[in-house]
Amino acid sequence: TTLMRMLVGLAFPTVGEIELFNQTNQALLSEERARIGCMIENPGLIPYMTAKQNLSYHRKLRGIPSDTLEQELLNYVGLKDVGKKKVKDFSLGMKQRLGLAKALMSDPELLILDEPTNGLDPIGIKKIIDILNQDKLTLSFEVFPPKKESSYDSVRVATEEIAKLHPSFMSVTYGAGGGTSQYTLDI
Repeated sequence: TTLMRMLVGLAFPTVGEIELFNQTNQALLSEERARIGCMIENPGLIPYMTAKQNLSYHRKLRGIPSDTLEQELLNYVGLKDVGKKKVKDFSLGMKQRLGLAKALMSDPELLILDEPTNGLDPIGIKKIIDILNQDKLTLSFEVFPPKKESSYDSVRVATEEIAKLHPSFMSVTYGAGGGTSQYTLDI
């Protein structure tokens, strides 16, 4: 979660630097982050609004001109029939799908989702995975663990366990770069 928060500008590294879309300059990173869609920790929805009102609010905040985007996104994530139901009355799965619609709003080049199926029942998990499988999405990142072998092993075990959970759309490859071990996780 911390790495994801740093990538999207919600947290900042105390040492080292973030490179995103070949940029490391902080001012340019802010511009590049507009190319990212994310849902980290929770969907960040306004409970007293409807799904369409939530998407409209966030669309306007981002300066995206469209009269049809909200309904297109609701259709895409399977929420086209929620009508005037307030988000506070949504199931967890419905909130996750609405959060996904919000993350997809700007047609991002990179989509970062932090545990989008967390807390969902098997049917809800399948719905989220089906939505994500509609397009070819790739999230690649490299982790450069500290010199301690125990930290290195923790990263290796974590990436292998993630790949086991989602073998149909995730693979893990290992490489070495500049004497530092790297993990690339392709989704």
